[in-house]
Amino acid sequence: MHRCLEIPEILLEILEIVFAAKNGYPDVAGLARTCRSFNGPALDVLWCTQLSLLPLVMCFPRDVLEFSSDKRSASITVKLAKVPSVQDWERPLLHAKRIRTVEPDRQFWMVATYKLDKNILQPLLQSCPSQSLLPNLRNLSYFVLSDSGHEDASYVSLLFMVFNPSSLRSLTFRSPRGLNPDDAKGFATKLSQCCKYIESIDVSLSLPSIEPYEYVEAFASLKNLKSFGSTLLGLVDISTDSFFSYDHTLTFPYPPTPAFFGYDHTLTLPQDAFPSIRNLRLTYCSASFALQLLKSIHSTELMDINLSITGHVAVDVLRELSSAITACPSWTESMRSLMLSMASSTMSDEDVRPLLALKQLRCLCLGNTGLVLDDHLLDDMAKAWPMLEHLHLMNDTPSRSASNATLKGLVPFTRYCPNLVSVGLRLDAREIPTLSNSKDLSHPASAVEDRSAISICMDVQSEIRDSAGVAAYLLDLFPKVTLRLAGGRGGFQQAAMWQRVSRIIDDKLEQTPQPMNRLHRLLVPQDF
Repeated sequence: MHRCLEIPEILLEILEIVFAAKNGYPDVAGLARTCRSFNGPALDVLWCTQLSLLPLVMCFPRDVLEFSSDKRSASITVKLAKVPSVQDWERPLLHAKRIRTVEPDRQFWMVATYKLDKNILQPLLQSCPSQSLLPNLRNLSYFVLSDSGHEDASYVSLLFMVFNPSSLRSLTFRSPRGLNPDDAKGFATKLSQCCKYIESIDVSLSLPSIEPYEYVEAFASLKNLKSFGSTLLGLVDISTDSFFSYDHTLTFPYPPTPAFFGYDHTLTLPQDAFPSIRNLRLTYCSASFALQLLKSIHSTELMDINLSITGHVAVDVLRELSSAITACPSWTESMRSLMLSMASSTMSDEDVRPLLALKQLRCLCLGNTGLVLDDHLLDDMAKAWPMLEHLHLMNDTPSRSASNATLKGLVPFTRYCPNLVSVGLRLDAREIPTLSNSKDLSHPASAVEDRSAISICMDVQSEIRDSAGVAAYLLDLFPKVTLRLAGGRGGFQQAAMWQRVSRIIDDKLEQTPQPMNRLHRLLVPQDF
């Protein structure tokens, strides 16, 4: 064996490359059986990331397990036939220490033949002879393991038996709905005290067990926390009278009062709250709650803000949110992504202009803000954000005000935003400008090859007269453009015309031969 393969770092790098290939799993499994030197590192790669505890449970002796078939789902459920003994645990514990990540895979669950019994977690953990089932676990999606309905006190105790608090770095879980508010608050406090080194927390809140602000207050003092996200489950959208999430068992006062969700609560946070936060996501929160949190953050490295706000947002509150985001000088340099959506608002171009100070912005998504675009604002955006990759300024609800932005408003993005890959807008496409008369840049062959493909999501409320002319203009402006339609509330004739634009573009791209990329030109002889 070559001496380089005796260096663990090199061997692991090679094994990870093999594992990422098409037949990675059987190939690495074969390497694990090749020799003793390969066995340990190969098993580490194979066990590093798991979709569930099923592979670990299957390591028990046959007499410990019980299998029952489900004819409806064509799957086999794995149960414990008896409580595993210390001797039975010998092989599972050997591999448990290799697991670093437990995370879901939706496609896996759809095709899985074997599934764990929903009540297996508690007896499994209580019989485990080690203090933690997965002592070296770093990333955990707890709902993958706890899909058993345990939402009482056992939910809390089971969670802390799965991992070693000093090793865990990322945790995704659902707040236990069955706990009373005092126990739920104690759960959040214990989590923040035990997992002092955690870097990412994503929690789904099932009201009314605990209020959102209680988790924020509990986690605000975590010095290493870089990413925090929260989602309220079971909320009803008052405007559409439909459920946002899968949890239909919750009942709320109608209409929900701010006090019910803790939105009128004043956050009590330490002076140096969230000192290391980089990514913040709040789904179904109030504007006042988000505003308080933003003003309390003391991190100078905030890069990503994703706020989904319930209800109508007054324009003065919206301005405060914009001011809070741009008031910190370090955030104007560190901010990479800003996503802000709400039920409705009346944002003007003057309200959005403070965001032009975010010079390093890569992604801006504003949903249902009521913003009416014009070409001058689009031009300023393109000039202010040269690193921009995604720009979506859409309104789901029908707007009474027509867009003042035209097709010509797309031209600045070809000049100043070379990395742009997706755009979502409402435009007035009734007039088709002439590129040759507007000092637009031409597209030489090398530029066409180098520029990434761009996806335009067009609101079907966008006014249009000439489908063929609009398609030709978009293809001239973006040679690799694809068009998607959104909104669905425009007039029938208008929507049909935009669908024709999409078909023309698709047909044109199918007829255009794809140029060789640079790597292909280097590898393939020119006279091949």
